[in-house]
Amino acid sequence: MVEGKNVLTDVKQIMAILPDGGVATRVIRALKEEKGILSANQISCRGVGAIGKRTHKGFRQPPPKALKMLAVVVPAAQADEVFDFVFEQTLLEIRI
Repeated sequence: MVEGKNVLTDVKQIMAILPDGGVATRVIRALKEEKGILSANQISCRGVGAIGKRTHKGFRQPPPKALKMLAVVVPAAQADEVFDFVFEQTLLEIRI
């Protein structure tokens, strides 16, 4: 530890793009309640799919939609477990 400062070492960042509408907030709440993770960020953004719809004149880009980007920094030893947890919670939320 550096004098008077907490230094993160051996960590991984997990990021997910989620639909807008409270999904990211509920996943963050589950991370806190079930995994004890107290720090996560959600960022509002707009995005489109990688491939537009094909038309007779080429590809038409769909209009962008509101999304949330979720970012969580965790110890490297917990990264796989937390990634799986975020994935499972997201599937429950968006009901794929």
